[in-house]
Amino acid sequence: MSPKDVLEAKNSMSRQEFEQEYLASFTTFEGQIYQLPNASVQAFDKKLLEDASCEVLAGCDPGYRDPTAFLAVVYLADTTGTGNDLFWVVAEYEESEQTTEQHARAMQLLIDTWQIELIFIDSAAAQFAQDLAYLYDIPTIRAKKDVLPGIAYVQTLVETGRLLVDPSCTKTLAALNQYRWDQREGLTREKPQHDKFSHVMDALRYCVYSFTK
Repeated sequence: MSPKDVLEAKNSMSRQEFEQEYLASFTTFEGQIYQLPNASVQAFDKKLLEDASCEVLAGCDPGYRDPTAFLAVVYLADTTGTGNDLFWVVAEYEESEQTTEQHARAMQLLIDTWQIELIFIDSAAAQFAQDLAYLYDIPTIRAKKDVLPGIAYVQTLVETGRLLVDPSCTKTLAALNQYRWDQREGLTREKPQHDKFSHVMDALRYCVYSFTK
């Protein structure tokens, strides 16, 4: 195939399509929202928790038939004045068709293990949040649900290497790789696809975007 044909294909295809067809690269997918670099998958050193600039946060996306997702995220504030704060996903929980009590027990274990200070929860899940607070003494904060600005913020963290993920968080890694824009025709605005990968990504967005904003 001539260089001219390759150039024409590159100009007429999306980057993901071109890389798959002409570079035999299948690491990205059409409509993929995040592309986490391999260098961002790093084991977390718990000694960092002793740093004064460290806070431990969580994001929660409740569900029943859909899974309830809960992520523990370590925030490391930049102390150099360059604005390079880090968010590090260190633990995860995702289960469907469980009782509130079962979810609360799993969350409390992560809260105790990681000394989680702030939990941001889907603002639409008022009853679940109330039950967590009054029945299980797990207070939460209503998350900011600005979907597109929130996704854009997470994209910035990913692209600048400021979002790290511990390799033990396999569900988070899978979701970051598979989370996609809805490709159906007739949509009047961009929206993420609702599938098994969206719940962990919602929990992540609730956490980092709400904490920052």
